[in-house]
Amino acid sequence: MISFPKTSASIQTLDHNLDTILDPTPDTPVISAQIWVGTGSQHESALTGSGISHLLEHMVFKGTDRFTGEALSQEVQAAGGQWNAYTTFDRTVYYIDGPAKSLDLFLSALLEMTFRPTFPKDEFEKEKEVIRREIAMYDDDPDSVSSQLLFRTAYQHDPRRHPVIGHLDLFNAITHQQMVDYHHARYRPHNSFLVLSGGFDPTEATTIINRELNKGLRPPSSFPVTQTPEPTQLAPRRASKSFNTATTHLSLAWQVPGLTHPDTPALDLLAIILGGGRASPLYRNIREELNLAHSVGAYTWSPPEGPGFLTAYAETDPENAEAAEQEILNQIHTLAGSDLTQPLARAIRQIASQQFKTLITASGRASDLASNWHNARDLDHTKHFLEQISKASEADIRNAITKYLIPENLTTTTLIPAEKESQSLNITTPPKTAGPLIEHTLSNGLRVILQQDPSIPVVFTQTSILTGCLTESPETAGLNGLLAKLLIKGTTTRSALRIAETLEDLGATIRPSSGNNTIALSSYCLNDDLPTVLDLLGDIIKNPSFPGDSIERERHSALASLEELLQDPSSLAFRQLRHHLWNGQGYGIPRSGTPDSLKNLSRLTLSAHHSRYLVANNIVTAVFGDINPDETIAQLEETLGQIPSGPTRELDAPITTQTGEHHLQLDKEQAVLAIGFPGLAQNDPRRFALELIDSYLSDMAGPIFTRIREELGLAYFASTTQFLGLNTGLFAFYLGTSPEQLDLAKTELLGQIETLRQNGIPEDALQRVKANTEAREALRNQSPSVRAGMAALDTLLGQPLDLHLNISQHLNKV
Repeated sequence: MISFPKTSASIQTLDHNLDTILDPTPDTPVISAQIWVGTGSQHESALTGSGISHLLEHMVFKGTDRFTGEALSQEVQAAGGQWNAYTTFDRTVYYIDGPAKSLDLFLSALLEMTFRPTFPKDEFEKEKEVIRREIAMYDDDPDSVSSQLLFRTAYQHDPRRHPVIGHLDLFNAITHQQMVDYHHARYRPHNSFLVLSGGFDPTEATTIINRELNKGLRPPSSFPVTQTPEPTQLAPRRASKSFNTATTHLSLAWQVPGLTHPDTPALDLLAIILGGGRASPLYRNIREELNLAHSVGAYTWSPPEGPGFLTAYAETDPENAEAAEQEILNQIHTLAGSDLTQPLARAIRQIASQQFKTLITASGRASDLASNWHNARDLDHTKHFLEQISKASEADIRNAITKYLIPENLTTTTLIPAEKESQSLNITTPPKTAGPLIEHTLSNGLRVILQQDPSIPVVFTQTSILTGCLTESPETAGLNGLLAKLLIKGTTTRSALRIAETLEDLGATIRPSSGNNTIALSSYCLNDDLPTVLDLLGDIIKNPSFPGDSIERERHSALASLEELLQDPSSLAFRQLRHHLWNGQGYGIPRSGTPDSLKNLSRLTLSAHHSRYLVANNIVTAVFGDINPDETIAQLEETLGQIPSGPTRELDAPITTQTGEHHLQLDKEQAVLAIGFPGLAQNDPRRFALELIDSYLSDMAGPIFTRIREELGLAYFASTTQFLGLNTGLFAFYLGTSPEQLDLAKTELLGQIETLRQNGIPEDALQRVKANTEAREALRNQSPSVRAGMAALDTLLGQPLDLHLNISQHLNKV
């Protein structure tokens, strides 16, 4: 049995009855501070369905007794803080991750926001307009609409039948005074707790927290909370809704008890066994063998206050929806009579293996501790739950099937396509437990980078292969994306099922992806399983078999995803932007392909592309984690060292660009504006200046967010993005607004661009941005997975292998 480590964190009740969880790790240069408030949409009672909890989450950022809204964002940014918040059914969470030296400011900011916000009236209506844009965005998203349909059908009485963000009419009716009263009633220390993880001194931290609490709290207010319990479901429920989407979104949800019920461990395992991976019966039979769905799986949602759901889902073509639904039920029936020995062991290993990932970063540790305390009032709930999981038997799984997965307990919902209805902090070093970076070239020319980090018994690898948009033409658009998916669909010696079973037996993963310049394979495993994973990885890269049925299945899935993407305003805006900027060539070729190009990609085309680009000289693999470097190099030589050599490919992007303005009309609730400029190559020394510009403009303290979202309330999102290519790149401004406000939002965004062009970044802002960007790099460098990914990609593209550790030095020179 894999033993999850017992936490060394402690909990104290500080002044005003604020529970505080302290998890010091002295050698860590970063911290994560979080405040969890025990209020969410299910506590809104008389205001149920209004989304007042979510509105309140937005409004606390508008200023406090100590900070104005602008000062709050600027000071947190200058101190290197990466911050945000979120609201769910049962909690609202505020968090700041950043350098440990900023402990005092981060704690002060969080406690001020939580307990002493000022709620300026002039910000209230502006922020409501911002949230209206957010509601419109959710109303345009099929996954969001499908989820809302499921919840309002499965819950008949429980307030969780309403969306967290609220219904527009009820949201519009919220008054400023109602929000203030709700805050004064629900945001109390006894209804909240604070968690702190990372490099801090506990005595110093508790002193700061008590100091901040004793500055005073808002006077209490009355807001009675009544929650109607959801009765046991006694009959099947079904609902359907038409929507402007390309595929049918199918959900089958069975009512199950809450988190602490003794049946919950077996139900979690059942969901993994049924549909938790590529070796599961849902994926193997419904997607791979019968080709009835583009995606399919199962999961459990077991909230502390039940009931929850065990849900099987599928995204399918409309004509296959009925068959997919029936086949899901068939697979459950078959599972009940199957030998569950190996599937159960596999599911236990998967759950245990994934839990170790939470221990890698300060933020992950803080979130694990906080959810343990919030859900079960037990800091070691994860450990204890895994112990329960490991004791589950086949009889427990069968009992869960016969007890819960029954017709009278089932809610079925379908979202149907509308047209088918009738039918200078210098925190750049890795954790002190990590060893030096080691670079080695295998006998076939494949370059490897290794770093030993024994802090947690896991290993991450990243294999980056030089290919991408620049190796495609308009006629072969989407080739790399399709090829990446097919790499794990079988080799000349292993079937797709055997690959999936091998990985899932270990609780390991190998995930393919494709980007602007690469195909990548990312893996994760426990340290003892690295030889097996490397053997699989070498076979996948060297010997893919490209089975004809898999090609057709993945092609069909890609076409369905593309059709849905073409209905998403944000995705479509950037697709068109890149097409026009590069005249449909190079980075202007859509990575997701076109309907014509995807239909014409043949096995011969895929095989030829594989032979040309997936060669040793065109590959870099990074292996980071709990390894012995010498032993790992020997293992790599026996596995990846067998990949054929080949010439290193030189790729060049066309730099021809076009200017102009392009309009597309969609039947959507939101309008998206994207303005793009040619960016920089990854080897351009100006990239660090451009990164600071991007950080300045995309931050919540930056001028675009402050002016367009905060001051004018014109957009729910307003930001910038960029990518670095091989000899060009992209820098883009974008926002989401309402159609009737598009012209004004465009004028304001163009004004911000011109102000930047004329004046650059003010000196005081530049220093804040540098500090914030440096801290962000330090936070990223906590994770061996992220470090491996950056090292592999930088090395592949001709940059120093330790560039990710030295970005601060480059930024400080700007």
